[in-house]
Amino acid sequence: METGTEARRGIGPAWLAIALGALVTLALVVTARSEGSPGQPLELKTFSAIGARGGEIAVSVGVRNTGDADVEVVDASLPDIDAVHLGDSTTPIRAGEDGRFLLRMPTLCPDPPELDRLVVRLRMGGHEHAQSLRFPGTIRWECR
Repeated sequence: METGTEARRGIGPAWLAIALGALVTLALVVTARSEGSPGQPLELKTFSAIGARGGEIAVSVGVRNTGDADVEVVDASLPDIDAVHLGDSTTPIRAGEDGRFLLRMPTLCPDPPELDRLVVRLRMGGHEHAQSLRFPGTIRWECR
């Protein structure tokens, strides 16, 4: 027959694992905050074609920087679409302000993919971060 001390001894390693897991999680949260994790500073406002030439489409992307720091858009991409290029070399967007940048991408017709997000690479405070900008819904490009 087990005594109360022997019964509690079996629970010890499980509690130790739970405590260790909680400690590691807390350390990761503190580390992320101390390194200035940027969160999601950009908010997508507009995404519209402004012209086409030579098999490429020019797209204007309007964003708002809701963060506390200035950012610089250094690259952008659309999932499942190759050859998307930033129209300008880099685009600075001041904290709390609206900004705009251009994309050049191949013509998506005759069978355009469904687009649900734009992925941007940002430079903030000397570090680069990636952020997905979700469209309000899935977009299917109109071919004319």
